[in-house]
Order: sequence, then structure tokens, then C-alpha cells
Amino acid sequence: MGIRFIAIWDREDEWYNIETIDISSKELKNVVGVYILWVKSDINKVIKIGQGDICEMLLEYKNNPDILGYGKDGVTNVTWAVFSEKLLDGVEAYLNYKLKPSYCNKQPIDFLIPVNLPCD
Repeated sequence: MGIRFIAIWDREDEWYNIETIDISSKELKNVVGVYILWVKSDINKVIKIGQGDICEMLLEYKNNPDILGYGKDGVTNVTWAVFSEKLLDGVEAYLNYKLKPSYCNKQPIDFLIPVNLPCD
């Protein structure tokens, strides 16, 4: 696979918890990429996959009861990877196809850009 999804971890080598992540961090300023929200429990359940400004996404979902409601059985985690703008649609579409998130409002697109899964 030529394009790699390089997942972002916190400083303790743990997945970021969407409720406790510091969105004021300088490291998140102007970061654009593809993100994955999931519940870490006995069975990892993918909630949502999307793309865009990571800070904006975190602001939108950090206190969203619809998103956080999925985490009643575990911690709601988030990771992302940075890609060039021309790859965002295809990478997001591929991850939606492979991971089948619970919360998906994207229309299918004509092309998929395969990437490794963050847990690989």
C-alpha cells in the first residue's frame, strides 16, 4: 500500500480521548486531515470518519451528546492523519468503506484511496 495512515497518539502513547484532549494545543492549529472516532471497549466500534480541520472537528464533537452517547460502553477515542487536500476524499471514502462507521452522512464517491488501518 503506497499511502500510509500515520495515526496520531498522545504523549503517553495512548489514543486521544475526545473528552479530555486539549484543543488549545499549538500542535492542532491549522492541521487538516482525515479523522476517526471510535469507542474503545471489548469490541472497537467506529463511530465516525471525516475530514477537515482537526480543531474544528474536535470543537464540534467534544461535547456533542450524539457522538459521546456512543461511548457509554467505553472511552470515545480519536486519531487523525494528515494528507494533501487532493487525497482527503478518497482516503475518507476508503476508511468509511472498510470500517463502516455507525454515524455516516457522506455520499459515496467514485474513487477510494487505500491506506493502512490505524490499528495495523
